[in-house]
Amino acid sequence: MVALSAVKGKISQTRFLWIENTGSERVETPTVISGEDAGAFEVIDAPEYLGAGTKGRWTLAFQPKRGNARHRALMTVGTGGPAIEVTLTGLGQVAFEADNEPALKDIVEAFGMGLDVGGDGLEMSTDEETIGDSVAACYFRVAGPEPVVTVRALARYSPQGEVPFGLFREGSGELEEIGRLAKSNGLFHDAHQTLYPPLKGELDELEFEPGDGPFGLYLKGHFYTSFTDPARESKGKKVKHTARIYPG
Repeated sequence: MVALSAVKGKISQTRFLWIENTGSERVETPTVISGEDAGAFEVIDAPEYLGAGTKGRWTLAFQPKRGNARHRALMTVGTGGPAIEVTLTGLGQVAFEADNEPALKDIVEAFGMGLDVGGDGLEMSTDEETIGDSVAACYFRVAGPEPVVTVRALARYSPQGEVPFGLFREGSGELEEIGRLAKSNGLFHDAHQTLYPPLKGELDELEFEPGDGPFGLYLKGHFYTSFTDPARESKGKKVKHTARIYPG
């Protein structure tokens, strides 16, 4: 599945899809997009064939046709038995911010995630300990053999500007910044209202080493700082839960 987003009258940031030919013969790769919303998606660039054991890159873009709505189409690569089908989804907006922003439910569905986020609308309960499939987790530890955590932003719908984020330790008031969501500019005109928002430095993701102890995550928003631990105080904070944790 490939997920894209754009505001009315604009073309989305391009997304790349890599396909590998694991066979022993050359394969022709004609590409067709079909479905009700096929006209909202475009293949900017694609190989005409893949040699045996090689990979090819498909460059995709999206321009909404139905305003504030989730678009869907099917991309078919190849013909006959070796044909590959890829679902394309796109989140369209009539304009930036406010009621034009997609609900969290629409965002996770655009990524094909089978999550119950706890509500259908833009506003959801912030009082209950958990909603939907969320869990009451405040702190984390590194689970894998490597002491590294990878952070990738899947969606951002907020006011314009850089947004710092990072980690904090249990029992400590210090905030350790590890990165920032980038501000919109000429290259990323919708960096504050998009799927896959860029990080400062034109990064897609970053890594950090939190050490052995438990750590929480924070995001310094425009009006208050959100913490994964609801017990942490934040100036200007008016809601109990400013973050929700959904296990993958």
